[in-house]
Amino acid sequence: MASTKHALLRILKFMVKTDADHPVNSSQLCKLLEETGLKAERKSVTDSIHCLMDEGFGIKQCEKQKLGFYMDREGKLQLIRYLEENLEVG
Repeated sequence: MASTKHALLRILKFMVKTDADHPVNSSQLCKLLEETGLKAERKSVTDSIHCLMDEGFGIKQCEKQKLGFYMDREGKLQLIRYLEENLEVG
């Protein structure tokens, strides 16, 4: 990956737009990253997703694994709380 930090943040940004009815798989995330100027291999993207899962960002894997991953509602709320607590406004 060109910049692991940038790619990880962009993956998180893409994941916020997903839900159980609209998951995204690693290949789709690779394409989305490429569209934003970052090249990524599918394995690296999958590793990044698992890292986010391990850190408790509420990302789930679909029962049919080939469908991909999504961020559940609790994960989105948790992300908002995290940002509120850790970003100083103004």
